[in-house]
Amino acid sequence: MVYAAPVSPLPEKILNRIVMHLRKNCKIFDEKDPLYLKEIGELKLNYEEVMREVRREFILGKKNGDQAPSLKFRFVYHVGREQKKRISSARNFLARNLHNLHPLIRETNNICLFHIKGIIIPYETFRVSEPHAIKGYSDEIIAKCVAYEDEMMSFWWPEISLLFAEKKNLAKFKGHQRLSILNCVNTLLSIKIHNVILETLYFILDVFKLKSDYLSTSPFFVRLKVCPTGSHAIILCDPTMKDFQEVFLTLFDHINQVLSKIPTMQCWIEEDDSESKLKVSVTEYWMDQLKEELKDCIKEYYEEITELCETCIRIFNSASPKAHDTEDRCRDSNPNPNIKEPAQTPCTVASRKT
Repeated sequence: MVYAAPVSPLPEKILNRIVMHLRKNCKIFDEKDPLYLKEIGELKLNYEEVMREVRREFILGKKNGDQAPSLKFRFVYHVGREQKKRISSARNFLARNLHNLHPLIRETNNICLFHIKGIIIPYETFRVSEPHAIKGYSDEIIAKCVAYEDEMMSFWWPEISLLFAEKKNLAKFKGHQRLSILNCVNTLLSIKIHNVILETLYFILDVFKLKSDYLSTSPFFVRLKVCPTGSHAIILCDPTMKDFQEVFLTLFDHINQVLSKIPTMQCWIEEDDSESKLKVSVTEYWMDQLKEELKDCIKEYYEEITELCETCIRIFNSASPKAHDTEDRCRDSNPNPNIKEPAQTPCTVASRKT
């Protein structure tokens, strides 16, 4: 995208200087000469290509020694003194304010990439073979979240905090610039943690989906115990659907609070007494959306149990004998109606005389 963006064409001032130089030194010069027009066309294309290359190297910060110089360009555009000042001023402005290019921010990003991987809960937690009780399985996931938080605060956070606790690293930043780069660090850390929390919630949601838009089955087969209990031809479940939902809604809230007590960098290096924390949690609006989707997924499982109950009742009712006399029942029980039954004493139903 940087290279393909349009650039300014070759200035008319330079073209006029070329024409004047040729007229002065070449008696047979003709502006309509096809050879001259071809050379001018190549000059314009080469100029634009050089300007694209210079802009790309300037934005991406490539050094001259990163690659062998290209021999493709035969023309170099001379930058005047005024333009040099403007370019130098723009470069200095970006160096002061575009903190993404600063070595401290790059090192912070590398530390995050090394420690923050995948999701909060290990994938093995979802590769269960034996049925789990719902409450016990939820407690196991919460324990994994606590272990993840302890590990991050033992390895990831010390590296980040020591990087900015070193006074010489921020010695060049004063006043507004110092606050600006510290806010840049806070934003970077918040985004990294927020994304891993959101990815974990989406993964658990996909595990509970019977069928999603891109998966025909759940990514892992999790077996949780739901015990059916009979009561007057109605199948009840233990735990109930509401209890099931409450357990995992509470689990979602717990995951959303992982690493939510990390102080901002200003507070950590004792430049701010407000005790403010990084904003890493998923917003209330999105949490409500995720919770509603989770409740719908759990509801689907209980609807399957209800459908099974209704199917069993229909089968039972269709198999129940109607009010026939004993002889009709005997005839209905004959597997082959074409075969005559052997002679036997007629069945009678005894009745009490009044």
